[in-house]
Amino acid sequence: MSIGSAINISASGLRTTQNDLNVVAGNIANVETPGFTRKTLVQTEITAAGQTIGVRGQVVERVLNEQVQAQLRDLAAVNVGNQIQADFLSRLDVAFGEPGSPTAIDTSFNTALATLEELSATPESFSAQNQAVADLRVFTGQLNALSNTIQDLRREADLQIAAVTTQANELLEGIEDINQRIVNSTAAQANQASLLDERDRFIDELSQIVDVVVDDLPNNGVQIRTVGGVTLFSTQAFQFEFTSAGTVAPETTLENGALSTVQLSDGSSNFVIDLLSPNQLRDGALAAYTELRDVTLVQAQAQLDELAAQISLAVSNTTVQSTAVGTPPADGLSVDISGIQDGNTVSLAFTDNTGTARTVTLVQVSDASQLPVDNSFTADPNDVVVGLDFATATGASIETALDAAVPGFTLDVALAGGSLDFTAASGATTDTLSASITNTALTGDGLPFALFQDGGTGGTFTNALGSGPGLVGFAGRIEVSSAVVSDPSLISRFSATNTAAGDSARVDFILEQIRGDVRTYSPSTGLGAPSNPIKATAADFLQTIISSQGQRASNAERDADASQVSFNNVQERFQAESAVNIDVELARLIELEQAFQANARV
Repeated sequence: MSIGSAINISASGLRTTQNDLNVVAGNIANVETPGFTRKTLVQTEITAAGQTIGVRGQVVERVLNEQVQAQLRDLAAVNVGNQIQADFLSRLDVAFGEPGSPTAIDTSFNTALATLEELSATPESFSAQNQAVADLRVFTGQLNALSNTIQDLRREADLQIAAVTTQANELLEGIEDINQRIVNSTAAQANQASLLDERDRFIDELSQIVDVVVDDLPNNGVQIRTVGGVTLFSTQAFQFEFTSAGTVAPETTLENGALSTVQLSDGSSNFVIDLLSPNQLRDGALAAYTELRDVTLVQAQAQLDELAAQISLAVSNTTVQSTAVGTPPADGLSVDISGIQDGNTVSLAFTDNTGTARTVTLVQVSDASQLPVDNSFTADPNDVVVGLDFATATGASIETALDAAVPGFTLDVALAGGSLDFTAASGATTDTLSASITNTALTGDGLPFALFQDGGTGGTFTNALGSGPGLVGFAGRIEVSSAVVSDPSLISRFSATNTAAGDSARVDFILEQIRGDVRTYSPSTGLGAPSNPIKATAADFLQTIISSQGQRASNAERDADASQVSFNNVQERFQAESAVNIDVELARLIELEQAFQANARV
């Protein structure tokens, strides 16, 4: 080898070492830069005629474990979603209050019952009457406040959906721009390690919003899709479309169109997909916020609504029992439905001519747009629900409706003067018949009365179906009757002639209905199962709600802690492999210094 060749080789070594020094300097300078990965210079030998004639710094590469990176993105989506769930459910749990604490919902409920017990002992006491009404108002007010809290959380979730979809669009636009630059620079054989880092930073942020899978394309391009298979980016960015509702109320739902879904579009009508349809999103902030807005918090509202409705109906509804009709051997029952109101029911149990026991619930519905009534109107998994308007119905029309809804219905029906009669025929038998009718009066010849009212209408709650306020959101509207607030003696005066209000019968009735009456609660609350609904007193159902919310918050906190640990572990592993380590870079500097000196000496 000539001296000239040796000098040329060493000169190339100096140039390559200088380039490597630049790479190390860049690593050290960016040690605190988020998303920056350690870079190395890939060196290749230059040969000619079988002889080494120099060295070349070919390309700057990133130190990156793509499998660990993909795992980190998966865990990021899970962790962010869990943290959001834990935050919201923790705040809801705080609103319910720690059981037994002064501000807890069960404390105000138990205080109201205790005050009623005191009133039962001294029903004529004006101060006891006032205190009983005041404590009942505290309890209903706390139900109202809890309902408002739930809707505030739903509104916050709706606003956060708008925020994260806007952020996702910005990230996808950034990915589109950088991806094109990467593809172009790859085709031109230019160095794009920094661009790859920048694109990864965008993808990492996107993975916190939606669960993503990244597929490689030619020239270092990428395709991004959700775990459910929806493409978010492929040479061009797709757009998230969402409109925040602004105002969210209990009746504001995705199903009735009052809340916006999240759509993914290519900017035209050629491709539009509903991201909130089943199995499209699994983890990430978007999935967590929509789950809270449309499922978790809706169920929490339904639980409070069911509690408020059952308490109100337990006190205000009169159960009208049937009487026998017909001349033996005819088998028939009759019930008086005079005064029946929307939402009130008639329950019929009979045995058809095959020996099969059947149960039917007839619901008074004056709004024809609410027909047919779904079987979920009642919590009974075994009954068939039929809605009709008794004001315009006839025995024949009722019989026709039941024939269509209940196979094997073999009873004759008559309706006249408020009397509804069912008579068995063709080997069937009538077993039981009763009506549940709301008493809107405050005094009369019965104990049930309108202790509570619907603040939305000012009238008595009857669980009516229609365009006006109904079961949904009732916990936010339940109030102690304004008449009872004005005249607390009504709480212990159940007849027009009992003006002294010195009888404990009505107070005892209220206590028995709220604390002792076992009622069936709808599985639509998320508590119980359709085939096995919860049967409990109002007091026990309230404890079930509190326990359920506390357990859900505890589980969410546990999941959030576990996912944070998993995310941190994988993140540490990723950083150990890909992040800049100052000690490693300094050691590399010493190596390069020695190499530079050696080449210079040659």
